[in-house]
Amino acid sequence: MAQPISNKVHTHINHPRSLCGLAPKNGAHYRIVDFTNFFTAAEENQCTVCLTRIKARGYNIAALRRQFRTPYEIHQQIAA
Repeated sequence: MAQPISNKVHTHINHPRSLCGLAPKNGAHYRIVDFTNFFTAAEENQCTVCLTRIKARGYNIAALRRQFRTPYEIHQQIAA
């Protein structure tokens, strides 16, 4: 039986495994991306465990969203 496809986006820091512990092995398909792609994804699609671990490392989530989301939105407006 096939597993349902998840829209959740996970992030990593210099390692193929995500911060929440998911690893792309044994045929599992997870969306594990770098910081830029993680913060340009919609907030409801961002993994809450990854966000919690990023915050625990001392990062400011709101600042990272502004930093990475603003250029992405400007690029989308130019492309349209």
